[in-house]
Amino acid sequence: MRNVVCLPVEQEELTQAEKERLARLTRHLHARLLDFGPGGPVVKDWQEETGTVQMSIPGQSGQRTAHILSQAGIEVQPQDWGVTFYLHPSLPFEDLDYVWGSLFACLQG
Repeated sequence: MRNVVCLPVEQEELTQAEKERLARLTRHLHARLLDFGPGGPVVKDWQEETGTVQMSIPGQSGQRTAHILSQAGIEVQPQDWGVTFYLHPSLPFEDLDYVWGSLFACLQG
């Protein structure tokens, strides 16, 4: 099991290369969430500049979604309406694919 931390962290000012990587990571997670199509996660908001992606699972609390993801080693910030992923430039793209795969467990309950 991986350990994927998508929680807010204090960061130094990002370099241009880090800003570009953060934007690519954010677009990648956003696209992976959209891959689910109807009945999948609902993207509430996504911001390339900050590396945040907000999503919800229809009919599921943010606490429940965060709990299911934590069982897969994924740490996210629960909200009343869903969860927020806080990405950072050092996060491997493979971790986002792992997040995507782990979301299937959220959709099942």
